[in-house]
Amino acid sequence: MKIAEKLQIWVEEGLIQSGQAESILAFENKKHTRPYAMYSFIILGVTVISIGIISLIAANWESIPDLVKLVVDFLLLSITAYAIFHYRNHLIGYALSVLFCFLILASIGLISQIYHTGGPFYLAVFFTLALSAPMVLLQNGRFLIHLWTLGFCFSFLSWITDGQSFNDATELVLFFTLGSIL
Repeated sequence: MKIAEKLQIWVEEGLIQSGQAESILAFENKKHTRPYAMYSFIILGVTVISIGIISLIAANWESIPDLVKLVVDFLLLSITAYAIFHYRNHLIGYALSVLFCFLILASIGLISQIYHTGGPFYLAVFFTLALSAPMVLLQNGRFLIHLWTLGFCFSFLSWITDGQSFNDATELVLFFTLGSIL
């Protein structure tokens, strides 16, 4: 039963007056609903396309010169950043922001692979979080902030437990308690 029908019944039963019903109906018609299902499909689509591109590049990785890899990487970052700026008030801009965060992490991995730098994965995630923080804070959606927070919790806990072996149950409880607090 739709809201208009319910309101009509309430008016007929004397529960509310017709002016109140009109006000309620006007309020309900003004409410904006967020299309979360559409957001999910767009973000899923961006993720699937990204995985496909990564798989294609991985299959031919050894035959691609390092300079070409770096130029294409920074070109992709630049094009995505421009598209985010151009579509900043649209859903596509938000989806591209999610892609951009993953591209930053991929770029850090690429540079590390080309120049043979080492280090734990959580440091790359920390650096990605630092580089993407201004963009994340300027976005209106929640998904990117949740993703950023998840990355921060992962990196922070990995940093704290770097080299730990968790032989004692007390240490494990401390680890999970700290994760819950975060």
